[in-house]
Amino acid sequence: MASCADRLWFYYKIQDDEEAEPVMQELVRILREGQADGTFGEFRAEVMANAIQGAIGEYMLNPAVIRHIGLAAYTEELIRTFEKAVCRQ
Repeated sequence: MASCADRLWFYYKIQDDEEAEPVMQELVRILREGQADGTFGEFRAEVMANAIQGAIGEYMLNPAVIRHIGLAAYTEELIRTFEKAVCRQ
């Protein structure tokens, strides 16, 4: 079984409208799979998937964030934040 942190290390990219739905569906699938095997706690997978996608999009589309926080630091902080939010404690 993969660790909670391993499951949170998602592949993501800027997507156009045609790609957005399959990416979101895959993210929801990963979250539900983690819930089913006990790696993740209880939450609505669709809500968490939207939060994850929103956090990724905020960095890519907000020049103010990019100027103040490097990609590596932003990524590490998001992983820590979402690990606390989704992983079974």
